[in-house]
Amino acid sequence: MSKSVLGYLKVTASPKSERDKTRAVHYNDVFRFMRDDPARLFGPGFLKPDYADLDLELEPLPYHGGPLRYTPDTDPRFKALRVLTAYAEQLAQAHAHFIDTNEGVRLQAEQQTYRWSRLF
Repeated sequence: MSKSVLGYLKVTASPKSERDKTRAVHYNDVFRFMRDDPARLFGPGFLKPDYADLDLELEPLPYHGGPLRYTPDTDPRFKALRVLTAYAEQLAQAHAHFIDTNEGVRLQAEQQTYRWSRLF
């Protein structure tokens, strides 16, 4: 899920010339489910699909190595949170840099903020 969010946000934050190339469109649905209907992702079938109707046989490959020494044991949920918050921070810092270094961007951001504050 974090890969889908990152892919979607990277394309969304890119220039229009890149967005028009319809890159990473395979992330769109997962991102929209997470944003609009997260229960759908955690319901039956998405994270744990049911392959019973495929009549598959489990034939695992034997592992001949020893215990892992250099791979830390991580929880994928916490890794996803770390990755997503780090990327959100990078986007925010890039946005702040553009506002600080470009007068036109600063004026546009102020106009957008003014519009939003007027809505409430």
